[in-house]
Amino acid sequence: MRGLFVSLHRGIDVCSNGIHGFVRQGICMLAGCLPKVQRWLECKGHGTVWERRFYLYGVLAPLCGLCGILFTACSIKYSFTGASISPTTHTVSIGHFQNVAPIVNPTLASLVGEKLKERFITQTGLELVEQGGDFDFTGEITGYSVAPVTIQSNEQAAQNRLTIAIHVVFKNAQDEHGNYDQTFSQYEDFPSSQILALVEAQLVETIADKLVEDIFNAAVANW
Repeated sequence: MRGLFVSLHRGIDVCSNGIHGFVRQGICMLAGCLPKVQRWLECKGHGTVWERRFYLYGVLAPLCGLCGILFTACSIKYSFTGASISPTTHTVSIGHFQNVAPIVNPTLASLVGEKLKERFITQTGLELVEQGGDFDFTGEITGYSVAPVTIQSNEQAAQNRLTIAIHVVFKNAQDEHGNYDQTFSQYEDFPSSQILALVEAQLVETIADKLVEDIFNAAVANW
């Protein structure tokens, strides 16, 4: 019996060589069970009840953990706050956003595109491809405007609001029910006493972050 467990240990060591992630973790847990199984069998016939229970529970607990690991590995590929992505989804493509707004900020389209790429690369691990990804994004900047939002008693605006709108078409090659064709809009307020040109870059940066958050969440919310 002891020779059998030694052989099993050696087999697991060989099989787990070069394996990473969930599979390796599961193999390690299984290997950890073997000494307890061996000890339980040895004391089964003559050990006390508490000895048998101790080693039996020592086997069952890791096995339950192993089942949980295998279930997770089969059902989820990438995870992040509040969402997960199907294991059949491997790539993402993000086309250049055209700027068709009445007022054109020359850096806005590329800024949003690059931020969206960075978000998917850093938070999902999906491979970025030029076109035809499992997740595919195209769109255009449709709105860029400044308007007063807070009127004082003397009818002077205390705050102005910069609003940016972007129309996005998202296609999910693995599940067409996840597709969307939607316009996202975000804004930032700034004091009317400030000249827009002096604060515009920071406002645009903040609004772009908000837009990317909305676009990203809308794509993964259904998983």
